Amino acid sequence: AWRDLERACPWTTVYQTWDFVSRWYATYAAHYHPCLVVQRDAGGRLVGLLPLAVPVQGGGPIVAGSYHAEYQVWLARAGEGERFIPAALDALVQAGIRSTLLFTYLPPQTPVAWLAPGMPWAARAEHLRLPRPLAAMGDGSSFKQSLKKKGNKSKISRLERIGKLRLEEITDPERLAALFDEIERYGTLRIGALRNVAVLAGDPDKKAFYLRLMRETPLLHVTVLWAGEQMLSAHIGVRDGANVVLTIFTHAPFHARHSPGKLHLLYLGVLLAEQGVANLDLTPTGDYKDRFASHHDDVGRLQLFLSTGAQRKYELARRGREAVKTLLRATGRSPEEARTAARGVASRLARVRPGDVPRMVWRRVAPALHYSRELRIYTYDVEAAKALAAPAVMRRDQVPDILAYRPELASEATVQQFLRACLERLEEGQHLYTRVEAGSLAHYGWLIDRQERSFMVEVGQILQLPPDSAVLYGFYTRQSARGRGYYHASLRQMVGDAARIPGTKHIWISVLADNGPSRHTIEKVGFTYRFSFFERRTLGRLRRWTNAPAEFVGAAAGPAAVPAAPGAADE
Repeated sequence: AWRDLERACPWTTVYQTWDFVSRWYATYAAHYHPCLVVQRDAGGRLVGLLPLAVPVQGGGPIVAGSYHAEYQVWLARAGEGERFIPAALDALVQAGIRSTLLFTYLPPQTPVAWLAPGMPWAARAEHLRLPRPLAAMGDGSSFKQSLKKKGNKSKISRLERIGKLRLEEITDPERLAALFDEIERYGTLRIGALRNVAVLAGDPDKKAFYLRLMRETPLLHVTVLWAGEQMLSAHIGVRDGANVVLTIFTHAPFHARHSPGKLHLLYLGVLLAEQGVANLDLTPTGDYKDRFASHHDDVGRLQLFLSTGAQRKYELARRGREAVKTLLRATGRSPEEARTAARGVASRLARVRPGDVPRMVWRRVAPALHYSRELRIYTYDVEAAKALAAPAVMRRDQVPDILAYRPELASEATVQQFLRACLERLEEGQHLYTRVEAGSLAHYGWLIDRQERSFMVEVGQILQLPPDSAVLYGFYTRQSARGRGYYHASLRQMVGDAARIPGTKHIWISVLADNGPSRHTIEKVGFTYRFSFFERRTLGRLRRWTNAPAEFVGAAAGPAAVPAAPGAADE
């Protein structure tokens, strides 16, 4: 009966089909109870269906499929859509449900005349229209032509230095199982850095759900872009009739400068055209998507309030958001910057112990009155570094290690701040060396293969480096892991790696003079002191100077390099 209704409903999408919803119910049975609102005609034929799910732990129902269902809507036979959904909502209210029901995106043909002014549910709903970008596949010639453009050919050439570029379509569930964790890690890093730290809690059933879809249905379309044996990007899409919906799309950050995601979409366009797919549904939201769209249509976003209390709560929250936006416009800060700052403050406050408060206040107040800093600059002889024996205690550029970061102290970077810093630096081509213990990131440090100018945030000055310089910076050791020699071990390993980068002539590191343990370790490893940069504040009066030769002193300007992650501390 469900399948028959799918075929009869003009606006149905793949996300309301029996194949999709039943697999989601089965996979998430430990977390949600199925809840179906159904309507039959006098002859017993199913004419309307709203698939919902009620959390096992309590709370109001959600639309079945949760965030896996890109489009969320009810099913009804032609002519019944306007009558069924108000009756379904009334049934939920009569059943005692008083929460808010969200349909993230309504497909374009969804009937919404029942929301017109004066209709019973119009005053209890918020309905928005959003543009949806679509990329028409055609015969694939536009994608082929784009791949031949000079800029894209240059990117392909650079990536092929790693290995032959190829797009693999994954149809074997075991093959997807072997690759899924890596795909998921890249996505978690990006979403955790740019959107919400909560994503790190993870969805332990997500992999099982997609594997179930591939094993039991023809709904998935999965591709991976490779350079030799190295995964550059991956897409897990869902087939929706003649279209494929962009669902999970992510790329490794290490080669972001060469746009692997863009190349993947171009190769994917060629493949989908060959397979007879009409459109790649790029889905609403996402700045990059409009660049690939050939046309747009509109989808809806519908929020329904099943009680006046839920509506009042939402309205108060909405007014609060508008007030915050007004304030942000006045201060010039973006909403994302404000959210990041607020989460950072909340995270730090949650870790503050009563005894920390006086010290934290003093650390804020004292520098405004008086401080004196010396930043010491060291170099390492490249030939000596090549001969340095260093066991590989640290791992290099490992996303799982990044995701294992958890701050211990209120002064340390929040998870989102750390992930964002890592994502930006990896995309710039920097390298991260890490050590994980007992599931937590215990130590890390950064290596920049080539750097010419470095803004030294500690003293507000610019170090002008000679050509072919490698830089080590941003070291951190978790407080509970100190005293185990990780800083010493990582320095030896990174110095050796830097020396073996073709063309390296200089290796640099810096440390504040009052950081005795780090100075001792740097000098013990074999670094040689060269010169210092100084900054002093006395009752608000600031003075900066250096004993460095003139060729090492950069012109006064803004930051030219990324400083250490917020709150990161040297060994």
